[in-house]
Amino acid sequence: MPSKTSASDLGNEPPAPQDSPRDTDINITSWSAVAQWQKLGDQISILKDLSLDLHHEVRSDKAFFKISALVVLKAHPGRSKRVYLFVHPECIQSLTLEDNPETRYELGPGTIRLRFGLSSPMTLLGPKLNLTPQSKASGDILDALRVLAGQLSFAVYTNLSAKLLPGQLPSLCEAVSQHRLGSIADHANPAKLYGGKGGQVVNVEGLTEELAEVAPIGDGQAESDSPGPSRKRQRDASGRPRPLEVPEIPRELIEDILDNRLAALKRDMMEGLKRDMTKQLEGLKCGVVWLVDDHLDKLRKDTRKSTSAMVEKEVCELKEQLEEELLRDIEDKVEQVEARLYNYVDSLGLGMDPEP
Repeated sequence: MPSKTSASDLGNEPPAPQDSPRDTDINITSWSAVAQWQKLGDQISILKDLSLDLHHEVRSDKAFFKISALVVLKAHPGRSKRVYLFVHPECIQSLTLEDNPETRYELGPGTIRLRFGLSSPMTLLGPKLNLTPQSKASGDILDALRVLAGQLSFAVYTNLSAKLLPGQLPSLCEAVSQHRLGSIADHANPAKLYGGKGGQVVNVEGLTEELAEVAPIGDGQAESDSPGPSRKRQRDASGRPRPLEVPEIPRELIEDILDNRLAALKRDMMEGLKRDMTKQLEGLKCGVVWLVDDHLDKLRKDTRKSTSAMVEKEVCELKEQLEEELLRDIEDKVEQVEARLYNYVDSLGLGMDPEP
C-alpha cells in the first residue's frame, strides 16, 4: 500500500538546504511523467512519455502546472510539436502526494504519485496549425490528451527525488489544497508558447472515437501499457462497424472553461496594466523631478542676475547722490572762503571788488 508523505525524503539524498524547504521555490520543466485516470466502469487509462512542468513561487503564493506530450502533425511533418495541458491552481480542489506507490512504471527509485482533484477541467493547447496527426501513434496521443483534458480526477507518476528538497512537495500540496495559490502569469500565458508564436485552445469535442476498454488494475493485475485510447471501431452483431458516437460536451463544462480562461485573461491584463502604469508613473516622476530641478536652477540663476543688477543700480544711484552732495559742500565752502577773503581785504582798505 502507498504511504502518505510527510517531511520524509522522496528518494535520493538531496543537497543540504540553505533555507527551509517550505521557503524554497520550485522550478521543474520537462520532467518525465506518466498520467493515469479512471474511466467509467472502474477502467484505467494510461498515457506515458509525458513531460511535467511544476512551478511554485513561495513568497508570492503563485504556482502553475503543465503536462505535455510530443506529436507529429501533417502540417509540420518530420518534426515533433508539443501539446500542452494547463492546470491552473485555482481549478485544483485537492492535490495529494503519495510516496513509493505500487507501480511498474520505470521511473526509478523514489517515484511518487500526485493525485489531482479538479473543480473544472484542464485546458488543452496546441500550436497554431492544423492538428491532423501524421501517424496513428500521434493520433492516439492526441485523442488521449483530449480525454484527459476532460477529467476532474487523475494521477501523475514521476520521480523528483533528485530535483527537490524533502519538504517542498508537501508544502506545495498543502498550499494548493487550501486554495492559497494563484497562477503564475508568465507560465499561464498561451502567448509565451512555441517561441513566442503563441498557442491555440484545442477543442475537446475533437475526440471522434471511443476509448477501448482497458483491464482494471487490481490484485495480481498490471496496469495497461496502452499509450491512450484505441482507435479500433467496435462492430455490431452483423459484423458491421458501429456508428461513431461523439460525446456531447455539457454546456456547464464549456462555460466553466470559458469563465476560467476569461478570469486568467483578466488577471494577465490587470497585471500587465499595473506593470505598464508603474513604469509610466516612474518615468513621469523622473520627468517631473528633472523639470522641477531645471526650473529651480534657472530661477536661482535669474535671481542672482536680477539681484546683481539691482545692487549695481543702487550703487550707481548712491554714487551719483554722494557726488552731488560733495560738490554742493565744496561750492559752499568756496563761497564761505571768498566771503571771508573779501571781508578781510575790505578791512585793510584795499577796496577789492569781487568779480562779477
